[in-house]
Amino acid sequence: MSYAMSLPLVVDPIAGESATSLASRLAKLNGAPRLIAFCSDLGISHRRLTNGEPAEIEHIAALAGQAPEPLLFWTPQHFGPGWFNLGCARIKFTAFSRSLTRACPTCLQAADLRDPSFQAGHRGLWQLSSIRGCTIHSCALVTLPAPAANKDLYDFARLAERYVPAAAYRIPEGDWELERYLIDRVTKEAGHRWIDTLPFHVASQAADNLGVLLTLGPDTSRRGISDQQWIASGSAGYRVLAEGPNALLHALRDMKRGHVNDAGRYLARYRFFFDWLRYRDDDRSFDSLRDLVREFVWTNFPVAKGAKVLGQECPRQFVHSLSTAVTKTGITKRQLGRRLCALGLARQSGGELGFDIHDYIADEVIIKIASEFSGVVNATEAAAFLGIKCFMLTQLTRSDLIRTYASDEKALPLYETSTLTDFMASLERLREPGLPENGWLEIPTAAHRAKITTATAVSLIFLHMLPLRCPRREISGFRDPHVDVATLREAISLPEEGAVHPRRAAKILDVPAATIAAMLQRGHLDSIPVPRPSPGPPVLYVCPTAVTSFSNFFVTKNQAMQQMSGRHTPAVIEQLLEEYRINFSTTTEPIYRSDVLAEI
Repeated sequence: MSYAMSLPLVVDPIAGESATSLASRLAKLNGAPRLIAFCSDLGISHRRLTNGEPAEIEHIAALAGQAPEPLLFWTPQHFGPGWFNLGCARIKFTAFSRSLTRACPTCLQAADLRDPSFQAGHRGLWQLSSIRGCTIHSCALVTLPAPAANKDLYDFARLAERYVPAAAYRIPEGDWELERYLIDRVTKEAGHRWIDTLPFHVASQAADNLGVLLTLGPDTSRRGISDQQWIASGSAGYRVLAEGPNALLHALRDMKRGHVNDAGRYLARYRFFFDWLRYRDDDRSFDSLRDLVREFVWTNFPVAKGAKVLGQECPRQFVHSLSTAVTKTGITKRQLGRRLCALGLARQSGGELGFDIHDYIADEVIIKIASEFSGVVNATEAAAFLGIKCFMLTQLTRSDLIRTYASDEKALPLYETSTLTDFMASLERLREPGLPENGWLEIPTAAHRAKITTATAVSLIFLHMLPLRCPRREISGFRDPHVDVATLREAISLPEEGAVHPRRAAKILDVPAATIAAMLQRGHLDSIPVPRPSPGPPVLYVCPTAVTSFSNFFVTKNQAMQQMSGRHTPAVIEQLLEEYRINFSTTTEPIYRSDVLAEI
């Protein structure tokens, strides 16, 4: 299509100017009272021009004697329901501010508003809500007085006539980051970062609203935010989003930290940002961001199963407050609080709950605690389990011989039945089966004879692995095992780090005493020197750790033969084992390094 030659009176081109701004300046210069009248006189559709239809843009360019390409690039062009093209970007209408007109005050002051050739233009970028500054003059845009009729909204030259000059706000250098990014998205091909994959209106609005949350807080009123605050907030939000989704989650987590004991939950922490996102539930473009935030809320706040967050029901409760954990488990608040303190997940406080949790508690932890409490007994039940009185249990507990499940100064302790069972099993492992217990005494009685406490006697028995005997087939109660008083008295003078008599170590390990003695002399077993009652060199006892770790380093011939019997004949096994033998005298049983089984 060809147009008439340019008008006799034309204006100079302005970089980045939109077609409606150029048409408004032409109308003013050529004496038209309004842009809409100018369009009517020249056969231009005002509606199609304001929607950025290429034919009308080209017509205006021809009238101005200018090339159409810059105007086509910088004029928002409506191409489908709710969408515009601007530069290289396809942008949803919600990213535009098309109900008011903003401009650079410095540009306006530099132009003579009374001059018909008015040399200040309205840039296409300034129609974007998140573009709030003029990059040429580094100042914030101002809103021009509203027109008397909506159809005059794009008559920039006439709107500028009513502008009252005011001091320009210079934008700090550090607050340009969002605008520079958005301008790059308009003028260049999109990049490959996470934020670049978000639609333009999602990225720009997310940066603005996240930034307000970060800089002004969750309860900020949208109406009370100044242009300067929006500018600073947008860059603050962009700096987070530019680092990717993990940076966003990290920022949300930082705002949550230290507030888990407050009455408010996630809305109290993120209300401004969350409400903005919630009211975009009819726009699928926000789904990826919405899904990310929803998953964060589900997994970081005590959201009940079935409760809706950003339009979807929570599939299960991922974390708990102290109150929801009490409701789920049926455990009292005090018992649960004490257990969480023991796990390092809470601390006692003087508040209403009596406990402050460091963070909401994972559902898996609550399930584990509930399972533990199903096997937990109080002190009376624990004493009955061991067959002793409560005062005796208290002695053993205070000496750390029996570990409590949870306790504090204001409550009776609780015990896991598995802990009580392990305590009895430790006594059982020291029992010498089939040997008479004549003259041997119950541990409390023997302790009394040795003039020590029962707790001290038990500590000595475990530390030095003293032998126990029992009239029953197995130890089922604390009073079943018997100990030799003389052996117990001797243990009192043994080194505090523990020392096991060589003959005792031999019995425990089922190895000849001569072998243990030889291993001590040659340094194959860690030894503890024990002074003799009479002058002479100390006697070498076995270090308790060497007894418990013996099987990690050594294996007897019988053990090796049994474990290798399915692979070789006995003669072949003996031949293979020979190079791994630790040589002692011919009277000792062969001992081998335990790595033999892995290498043969």
